[in-house]
Amino acid sequence: MRNTLKNFSTEKLILHKPSGGTYEVKGLVEPSEIQRDDVTVPIEPNDYFERNLPNGIIEYYKVTDPECYKGMQDMPDHHQMKVQRIETPIVHKTEDDNSLPHMIFISHSTKDKEYTKAFVDLLFDIGLKENNIVCSSYPGLGVPLRASVYEWLVEKFQKYDLHVFYFLSRNYYKSAASLNEMGAAWALKQKWDGILLPGFSFTEIAGCIDPSQIGIKLDGDIDELKYRLGELKDSIVDEFGLQPISATRWEEIRNKFVDTIQKIVPNAEHLQDVEYTSTLDVIREKKLQYLTKKTEFANLLYQTGNKYCASNFFANLFWCTEDEYSNIDSIIKAERKYIQCCSFYENNEKRNANRLARELVSEYKDLMSKPPYTICAENDIMKNFVKMRMSDALFYKNMTVDNPNEFIINEAEKSIQYYQEIIDHPIKINMWDDEMLAYFYNSQGYTSYYMSRNVAAGKSEVRDQYLNKALGKLKAAVENAPNKGRYRRNLGLVYQAQNDLDKAHKTYEEAVENDPLDCKAYNTVVALDLKDIDREFGINDRDEKLLNEMTFNDENHKWKKMLDKDITLCRTAEKISFSLVDTHYNMAKAYLYKYLFEGKTNTGLLEQAHEQIDIAKGLNPKSIGTLYTRRNIYEAEGKFQKAFECANEELIKKRGDNPKLLARYEERIEKTA
Repeated sequence: MRNTLKNFSTEKLILHKPSGGTYEVKGLVEPSEIQRDDVTVPIEPNDYFERNLPNGIIEYYKVTDPECYKGMQDMPDHHQMKVQRIETPIVHKTEDDNSLPHMIFISHSTKDKEYTKAFVDLLFDIGLKENNIVCSSYPGLGVPLRASVYEWLVEKFQKYDLHVFYFLSRNYYKSAASLNEMGAAWALKQKWDGILLPGFSFTEIAGCIDPSQIGIKLDGDIDELKYRLGELKDSIVDEFGLQPISATRWEEIRNKFVDTIQKIVPNAEHLQDVEYTSTLDVIREKKLQYLTKKTEFANLLYQTGNKYCASNFFANLFWCTEDEYSNIDSIIKAERKYIQCCSFYENNEKRNANRLARELVSEYKDLMSKPPYTICAENDIMKNFVKMRMSDALFYKNMTVDNPNEFIINEAEKSIQYYQEIIDHPIKINMWDDEMLAYFYNSQGYTSYYMSRNVAAGKSEVRDQYLNKALGKLKAAVENAPNKGRYRRNLGLVYQAQNDLDKAHKTYEEAVENDPLDCKAYNTVVALDLKDIDREFGINDRDEKLLNEMTFNDENHKWKKMLDKDITLCRTAEKISFSLVDTHYNMAKAYLYKYLFEGKTNTGLLEQAHEQIDIAKGLNPKSIGTLYTRRNIYEAEGKFQKAFECANEELIKKRGDNPKLLARYEERIEKTA
């Protein structure tokens, strides 16, 4: 087995360890994986890599699974690490920093939750974040669903430097859970402060805490209360390293808290005896359960948000709306499947993508056939979202068919129609912005373009109609989002299909210029350049003379300069995303043509072509571009038996391109026998 790792185009990375140590290493970076053939530096979960791109952008990748493999034959021991792209570097403690992260834990009785809510709001105003606070009665800050309360609390006590606030009241001392929390915090020597609720006095403090420690009495002297709150604010700002608050701003925050507390308790004695009914508890539990599901759904959308901006947009819309949808479980289930479908499609696993797309079409049809979908307004968030996902599912279903005869034009038209209905009914809480409109237009335009490719032979008028529709939509997409390389790429495809090659070239080059991290944009430039050579020298229609026999004149070095540029573009695309198979077979083809134009003497160029086509084959052995290029490399070398075997591959034979080559290969094989 050949060691292909040593031939990969690696790049310098900086590995950051939790201990604070850093290492300069080399590796191959892909969207969810980094490969290294050097295992001397140990890699562990929560390490992260820093990647500096040529354009000055810095990317960060967190290690989720180190995955170290034992080598075999010529393949050395190596890492194939699963990684997750993160927006900012992880803040690791240094070796000299043994402190635990700070967190506030609010120990209280659920019957006093109105006070704790006001206190949490005060903490937020001071500058704390959600991950700094644990309060079981505040949505999103409590114990996770299905977790054991006490095990979870013990874990927090062990992993964080907790500052415990006891909300002391008669309700608190009647609560076994509250007293257990007090005992656990005391046993672990946690820092604490007491907040005495209205109607509860210092003389009533009991248990393991020290009653002589000064606390804050919410119904005490107003000046004393304001002074103690100021001390509390200063302590928290110092403890958590927060930005100082101006005196004017603090006065507003403090007075708001005091006013809230006073409104909660018109009669202190009465409030101590308040009992919450089981009905209210049930409502609260349902609210918390829905909030948990809403959070899960938003996080699922964010998983595809980097690739598809509509996912991020709808995640934000769902998060901001107060509407609750009874079908959220079904929507979450479908979204998980949608994420898998997208992944299969992006990795060219068409059969898996097609299978999931068919299932999704059925599931979205079911969602669209019953409430709440059938009773929602046309501009409802959920209704627009389900339409969008149905449109996407129909798109993936037809884009991934094995046989072109399975492409259903009516479904593609329905996909476009769903997007038009979304465009015509903006979300009631947020009008579509330019970026979202561009996304919708691009989806419609690319679908129309693909429909033009599946029009039956002899119906050129219908084909032209689809291309013109695609042209209009994609021009609108580029106009609304000029920096999206993908939209310009798709527009270039339409120009190319209309045989307007000058505009196609220009549009592809603009895609690279406007979105230099879009690796596919580089490939569209290169692919069109290589097709120019195919046309100019009749490579696709060759018959009597094969590549090793043909003459390639380039007196002004026009083609060699273009090929040098194309190889550079492919190398750049390779650094952005190594796993895109098009990059490698395009680069192999460029090296092959450079070999032909330089008089078929520089065998090093053929070695480069072989290296790239081997990588392409490893990434996707069924890629038609890989098969054609591999065949042509063997033909240029005069290895006709191997070229014949490639040309006899079922995928090439099914395409029916230049069937005469098989006969020519057989003739050459007989001559050399």
